Amino acid sequence: NVEDDDFELPENWPEYDFHRKKSCVLSRIFSTCVTKAINHLELVQNAIERKDAETKKGTVKREVSFNQMPSSTEQLEIVGRGGHITDQHPHHDILEDEILDEVLLLLARLDRERLRLINLCVHEQQSRERLKENIDHWRLKRLHDLPLAVQKGSKKSFSRCNSTRRLFFFSFFLEHDACITDITELQWHIAYNARLAEKVFAKIDLSRTWHRQLEIEVNDIRQTIPLITEKVQTELTEIAKVDEALKETEHELMLSRAKNADTLDKCTRANQRAGTERDEIRGEIDKALKGLQRITTKLQASIDQHKAYQKTIHDAKVTVKKNDRAYEEEVKKRDTARADIASNKLKTTAHDLEATFNHITTQTNYMKKHIVEMDESRAMMETLTVKIRGEIQTAEADLAHENYNFGLVQAGEQEVVRVLQQCLQRQSTTDSLNKQLFQERSNYLSDKKICIEKALLLNTQLASTYRKTLYTYYEIKTRLMGKLEQRLDAVARVKDTRQLIELQARLHDALNFYFGIKNEYVEQRLDHLNRESHQNGLQLSQVQETIQSAVDHITKFLVDQVDFEAVHRDAMLKVHREELQEQQKVPV
Repeated sequence: NVEDDDFELPENWPEYDFHRKKSCVLSRIFSTCVTKAINHLELVQNAIERKDAETKKGTVKREVSFNQMPSSTEQLEIVGRGGHITDQHPHHDILEDEILDEVLLLLARLDRERLRLINLCVHEQQSRERLKENIDHWRLKRLHDLPLAVQKGSKKSFSRCNSTRRLFFFSFFLEHDACITDITELQWHIAYNARLAEKVFAKIDLSRTWHRQLEIEVNDIRQTIPLITEKVQTELTEIAKVDEALKETEHELMLSRAKNADTLDKCTRANQRAGTERDEIRGEIDKALKGLQRITTKLQASIDQHKAYQKTIHDAKVTVKKNDRAYEEEVKKRDTARADIASNKLKTTAHDLEATFNHITTQTNYMKKHIVEMDESRAMMETLTVKIRGEIQTAEADLAHENYNFGLVQAGEQEVVRVLQQCLQRQSTTDSLNKQLFQERSNYLSDKKICIEKALLLNTQLASTYRKTLYTYYEIKTRLMGKLEQRLDAVARVKDTRQLIELQARLHDALNFYFGIKNEYVEQRLDHLNRESHQNGLQLSQVQETIQSAVDHITKFLVDQVDFEAVHRDAMLKVHREELQEQQKVPV
């Protein structure tokens, strides 16, 4: 019962356009229908059942574990085991939220459709009541106005004289025809309203049938919703567990990445410290080498200067010896000359003696001068020798100091060489360790790259296989949908043909029934009209006989007692006056 249904929709309930001609099975539209919702619910139910079967066989887990290694400067290793997702979502195109939304939209659509049908039914009932009231009003008005019009026409007709008899009968027949027409129209309206009422009741029955079917479907959906909700909650729980495992995996991955970053940072800092130490050692070695070169240069210069001093002293000693020998020779020559002069003094002539004496004197002066110069040179050489000896002593002291410094430098150089050898050994050890670690990491990286390439290749193969399978599925689905459309079209054509045949048969039966009823009605109306026309003819013949007898009586009376022409003239004048009065009254 429509009046007993007091179901109210909630506020902000969505509005949708329900006048869609294309099926939602063959299109992806926003609004939904019962068929699409049922198909989606079946898909979700099948997916959930497959998931339950998998969970019953064995729960799929993903495990990720990391081995923690102690921090040290030795060889570092990072070992991890990653999980592999073996299950895929079986219904990636249909999600639970969308299914729930579709169910809600379906409920909204059904409720809106029900309320719309209720409103249409109420509107049709109101229209029917208004139409009944209008029909009753016009029927009562016609029943009230027709006798008055007939009486008014009858009074006017009988008030006139014999010249208006024909007008009276003509108006009477016109009113009679108008009454017949009005009655026919009223009967047609009544029949039309009856047919409309039958159609409305048929629509109401059909709407109630649809409503009952929709209620049955809604009840089925409402009974299915708890199961779907439970399965969706189970899926959400599994998804939450998977998300937690994924978060734990991501946390472990972050920790491993942090450890890797710390290890790389430590390695970088160690390399930087080793490089800094190497640079400092190289700087110290360069400084020591430069100092050693300066000391070696100074030592070589001192040795060269010492050799020059020794050569100068030796040359001075040789020169002194030569000067001593020359001086002794000159003394001997002078003594010899004096002896010769004394022995040959008598044998030589005065000129020779004089020349010799002059020469000897000159030579003596020269020798004296040379002796003086030699004495001065000897004094200067002695002074220079003393000075050179002092410089030699100073140079020897400097040489001893330089030898001591050179010994210290050699000791420092040996220490520096030892430290350098230790640093080089540490550097070689560190380089070998770094090379080993780099080689291991390079091998690990190459292995990972190979694994990634293999995984990418496998992923590409799987993707190509999936695409081929998906394209094959789409092609098969397209062909099946085409066949389904053809079958649906064929079924629709068969249904349309059957409905058309049934409608034609029903229309034929209805027309036969209608024409039979119409023939009976026409026969009844003809019989009624014949009876009324017969009665009217009898009454008219009686009226004519009465009028004829009255006319004969009046004619006889007038012929016997009254001048007919004067009476006729007076009657015509009276009629003329009445017509003039009526014409004057009409505008008023």
